[in-house]
Amino acid sequence: MRKYLKYDVKSNMKFFISTIASFVILLISLLSIKTIGAISRSLEINSALNSIEIIVVAVFILTISYFIINTFYKDLYTNRSILTFSLPISAKEFILAKLVVINIFYWLLVFLSVFLFYIVGKYLNTKSLLSLIFIMNLINVFSMLIFLFMQMDRFIFRKKTSALVIFIITGLIFGLGFFINKNFLLLHNKIVLKNYNYMAFVYSYVKYKGESYINLTGFIYYILIFMGLFLINAKILKKDLDLSWGFYEQKYVYRNCWGSNNINNFK
Repeated sequence: MRKYLKYDVKSNMKFFISTIASFVILLISLLSIKTIGAISRSLEINSALNSIEIIVVAVFILTISYFIINTFYKDLYTNRSILTFSLPISAKEFILAKLVVINIFYWLLVFLSVFLFYIVGKYLNTKSLLSLIFIMNLINVFSMLIFLFMQMDRFIFRKKTSALVIFIITGLIFGLGFFINKNFLLLHNKIVLKNYNYMAFVYSYVKYKGESYINLTGFIYYILIFMGLFLINAKILKKDLDLSWGFYEQKYVYRNCWGSNNINNFK
């Protein structure tokens, strides 16, 4: 798994670098606007800064979404799948490696975004950090749903049927989350609330009597959902694809599909 993880990170390095370059451009834009603002003191500068902040959030969402889709797509729909599914790793190891890369990229985006917001005077605190961890949970659930859709489309159903099934599963996940948080909202101070906040299922914090408390129900619920989706994906992958070919079969596929120069990379 370690060698495949290393390979996967290297194969995404261009995307990592281009993302950093995009944020550098945004950083230069922010610094330029702040410099102009320090000179002119005009109201338009604040509007420009707000616009940049919105752009940063939009870039964050679109980039992580594209990365998740692309990281699974190329291992199921492109020639790379011939190599990927000839490696001596289990289904769980393959999915875990993908999730590690996705989470590395997520925290890279977080770091870059936090730095940009720091430039405009908005700082990261404990509450924000816990919210980012909560979002990471949601991203892992989203990743497993995307992979489940691709597996169903690739091996089980037609694309329209797969999309419908994923739509229903997603609706059930968030519907059940809404119901559980509505009827059993456990806060970190051991208070249990009922019918208090109907939108709590998408919040990491809940305000109660003027104080903010961690939504333990939401954290635990999405971790359990993620684990369930992880096991379902691993079972489907194990059933439909053989990830345990012998060494000589691997060597043959690798030589014919990827060239002989790198034949020893996955010994």
